[in-house]
Amino acid sequence: MNFYKKYIIIYNIYNFFKDLRSLYKPYTAFSFFFFPCAINMYGIIKFNNSDYHINKSVTDANAYMKRTAQEK
Repeated sequence: MNFYKKYIIIYNIYNFFKDLRSLYKPYTAFSFFFFPCAINMYGIIKFNNSDYHINKSVTDANAYMKRTAQEK
């Protein structure tokens, strides 16, 4: 493998990780979709209260998905 092929492979790997890291920066479209889900899951795990008004919709959706999976 010559130098240029190695350079291209290393360059592509570096850019892949650089782009992946930029997804987690605040105020990107990805973070707006991801962080509300993470906060809801944190609330369910930390408070262990599925009746809490923020967590209720998430736990209801999880229960619905489990029911539909069992019916199939």
